[in-house]
Amino acid sequence: MAEAPKLYLQIDGEEHGPITVEEVKEWVDEGRFTVDDYIRTDGNLHWVKAENVVHLKALFDERLQREALGAFESWIDAVRSGKPATQLSYTGVEAERARIQEELDRLEKRRKLIEEEERTLREADEEREEEFRRILNERNELEETRRRLESEEAEVRKMAASAKKTRRVPILIAAGVVILVLMAAVPAYYFVLYLPGKEAAEKADTLADKLAKLDELEQRIADLTDEYNDAIARGDEGRVEELKKEIDEALAEKEELVEDIGPSMDTTKGKTTLAGLLRAQGPGANTPTRSSGAVTSAIGGNIGGLRSTYSSELSANPDISGQVVVEFTVDTGGSVTNAHVVSSTVDNSAVESAAVAAVRRTRFGAADGETTLTYKFEFAPR
Repeated sequence: MAEAPKLYLQIDGEEHGPITVEEVKEWVDEGRFTVDDYIRTDGNLHWVKAENVVHLKALFDERLQREALGAFESWIDAVRSGKPATQLSYTGVEAERARIQEELDRLEKRRKLIEEEERTLREADEEREEEFRRILNERNELEETRRRLESEEAEVRKMAASAKKTRRVPILIAAGVVILVLMAAVPAYYFVLYLPGKEAAEKADTLADKLAKLDELEQRIADLTDEYNDAIARGDEGRVEELKKEIDEALAEKEELVEDIGPSMDTTKGKTTLAGLLRAQGPGANTPTRSSGAVTSAIGGNIGGLRSTYSSELSANPDISGQVVVEFTVDTGGSVTNAHVVSSTVDNSAVESAAVAAVRRTRFGAADGETTLTYKFEFAPR
């Protein structure tokens, strides 16, 4: 049998040997030689780490198993003698404290994140609640404005109906009174004044006839527009086209009549002039009911209040003059949804407000879509 080689050990940088294999096992069992130390054979200068040698690793594992079994038996004896089953070592206590503190830090960080999320959600809920209150208030204001405008519209309709009945009679009476006064005051010139008086009466009759015809046209356009909207609702395309053609013809006739009568309206102290449409924008801009003549005609029937306001303001300041430009939106049905002054040189809030009110009271014909219109009024003292 060959003689076993001599072995050399290196422990913490210090060399030991030569020693036999049996001595190496004793050193392992005693814990003097560990897996972190080195070993080499006689005649070999290369050191090998102990844990990488197969037979040495088996020795180390066997020693650890013995130590583990001994430690377990010692633990059982300690528990049987009344000692705590989970008694910690000093390093174990520190490690557990560090673990618990780390867990507490993690929980605190999570708590702060949850509080931040809760605060964000609370602020969002408050913003939504505030927005809901704002929308509710705005809706109530709009509803109140709608009721007020409907009331004003009903009142204006009554006034318009009354005006239609009485418009022609005052003109004829006024012309007759003028003729009678002149004839009574200057009898000697009866024959001289007869012809001018007759001419004035004829002019008054002609104007009254034109105004009556204008009333009839306006009523006809309103009736046709209502029928047109009903046909659209029924989906009767053939009737829609027929009514559209009739409305266009009536509007054209009305434009000619308005131009013949004249868009300027005189008050006793000043003149209010419908200067005309400056701009039309939107899907319904090219609809005949949004043409300059149609818009002027529609507004012209609602400026009685504006003329009265301008006349009243002239009593306090006879130099009021200039122009007011109003921008307003008309929906497809012909109702004014909003109106405001975009520019003014009259420097009088009452006249400006009256101009906006005149536009708001106006009912336009139906159109292909919503339209934004810009219209100019001019004012000049007599």
